[in-house]
Amino acid sequence: MEMAKRVSDQAELYALEEMGDGVSFENGKLKEIESQSQSGISLRVIRDGQLGFAYTKNLINREEFLQNALDSLKGKIEAPFDLPFTRHLSPLDSYDPSIEHLSNRTMVEECQRVCEFVTSKTEGQVNVSAGRKTSRIRILNSRGTDISTAFSLYAFHTAVMYPNSYASIHRPWVHKKFEKVADSSLRFILETYNQSLREVHPPGGKMKVLFLPETLYALLWRVQSVTNGRNIYQKVSPVLGRLKEKVFDEKLTLYDDPLNDQVPGARGFDDEGTTCKPFPVVEKGVLTHFYYDLYYAGKMGVPPTGHGFKGGMWEERPSPLNLPLPLSTFISSLEKNLFQSFCT
Repeated sequence: MEMAKRVSDQAELYALEEMGDGVSFENGKLKEIESQSQSGISLRVIRDGQLGFAYTKNLINREEFLQNALDSLKGKIEAPFDLPFTRHLSPLDSYDPSIEHLSNRTMVEECQRVCEFVTSKTEGQVNVSAGRKTSRIRILNSRGTDISTAFSLYAFHTAVMYPNSYASIHRPWVHKKFEKVADSSLRFILETYNQSLREVHPPGGKMKVLFLPETLYALLWRVQSVTNGRNIYQKVSPVLGRLKEKVFDEKLTLYDDPLNDQVPGARGFDDEGTTCKPFPVVEKGVLTHFYYDLYYAGKMGVPPTGHGFKGGMWEERPSPLNLPLPLSTFISSLEKNLFQSFCT
């Protein structure tokens, strides 16, 4: 950091360490056990309004690391923002130390238990996955920010597959520590699957539809897209110019609460060091806010909202993003980041 400050106007270091284990069963049988561990440091420098970027898996050659970031300034990537000075974060209970002692054997035994329970009550193919993950993040910048956080995650996924297809009745569960899946939750999957095997042919026309709570996730992707600061700046959002208007039914209130540490992955700051806070998106049907990272907030001349999260391990510039990836994707690919979801 001291080296970078001498040759740039602003500098930021982002350090990430992740470890995880995953277990998967296919058709009731053990298919794979996977362990992953990765860490690294990225550097962003701002000089004369331009952004430079580099990353490394180690700091053996710090001079070369810095020079790589300075060399990337030749790309003339605009940096219309200042790095934040962040202090006095709210304490969050986002890490459960017991996750460190969770063994692959325990996850295998839990998967076996669930497989035996479900396969004894249905003829459908049963696929089960379990995984644990720990993440530690530290962000330092030239304005004096030096913040860190850690969070733990245990995820479990059960699916009963329909014959000759990839479709299934499935459900994920996430916690900060290991917890056994309740039999009542497994019975719900079984009852839903077994009843859905009977095909019906309804008449055409407009009909009422009942959605399960998990379906809300697919609908929230649309809300995320239209309120994304990037899409507002690029003028491709269908709600452009409709801020403070009643866009939805008054029964709908939608807000992001990244400080809710009852949910795994709670964060007090985003991947740029901007403070996170409860953030309303829709209030009684009225569209109240769009969300921004540093870059698009700077382009739009508005304050950042604490939604500058990296979609990949090492991105030059985070994007305004806050919905989580599908949990089944996390279980099969533990290096994916799980972000705090919108809550209703």
